[in-house]
Amino acid sequence: MSFNETVSMYAQQTFGSLFGSIEYKLAVAALIMLSSLILAYLVDIVFKKVVLHYASKTRFEIDDLVIHAVKRPIYYTVIIMGAFLALSIVGGAESYLWIFNDILLTILALVWIFTLISLNRILFDNVFPSLVKKTETKIDDEMLPLLKGLSDIVIGLVGIGLILEGVWGVNVVPLFASAGIVGIAIAFAAKDAISQFFGGLSIYYDKPFKNGDRIEIADGQLGIVEEVGIRSTRILDFYNNMIIIPNSIIANNKVINYTSPQPKMMVKITIGVVYGSD
Repeated sequence: MSFNETVSMYAQQTFGSLFGSIEYKLAVAALIMLSSLILAYLVDIVFKKVVLHYASKTRFEIDDLVIHAVKRPIYYTVIIMGAFLALSIVGGAESYLWIFNDILLTILALVWIFTLISLNRILFDNVFPSLVKKTETKIDDEMLPLLKGLSDIVIGLVGIGLILEGVWGVNVVPLFASAGIVGIAIAFAAKDAISQFFGGLSIYYDKPFKNGDRIEIADGQLGIVEEVGIRSTRILDFYNNMIIIPNSIIANNKVINYTSPQPKMMVKITIGVVYGSD
């Protein structure tokens, strides 16, 4: 039994026995709708006059952003739930008004999906940048916008899946299976880009070198590490040329780090000496 059916049946069992006629049901539904509007207005006043007032006195900006992000969704939630309950009382468990309740639940779910996306963006715009700035590499700075976009997509897909499954009763397993097949095809087409991306991840977490290290790749490329990015690593050789090497090549080849564990190194020098010299 879906959430819509459960609430409708409970509302009918609770209020239907008290108010059998349609006139009483309409009166109760109107009272519930009016109460939800008043409650939503009071919640909005509390947020504006109390919650935002105290949040503005803190030294953090993120609490103001979070409160602004959830204020209107809470307001809409109170109104939509009042309308949902009112329709459940009037319509009943076997009524064609189910479709309106499903639409209300869908609207409510979409409101909170967009709210979660807004909260996610607040974290990626105001919290995570200050954390990644403390690291030495730039790859996490470059990954931040990518992770931000991916997390938005995940929130949206999971939310839509829950709406289809929980509200409309659609089996989303075949849809996700089809999406998985499409994802495999895309991944196969972009295997080089994906290998470079995961090569960058392996360099970031394994940390075989860092910016400023003197390294040599297995193919003989020698230089100073200037920057480690998502797709490639930039090395400045001793001729002052910038060498851009895909991360997949670095991750799959031997790398000699002449700076680690200490910058001192031994160098072999061939010296020619004439015969008969002292």
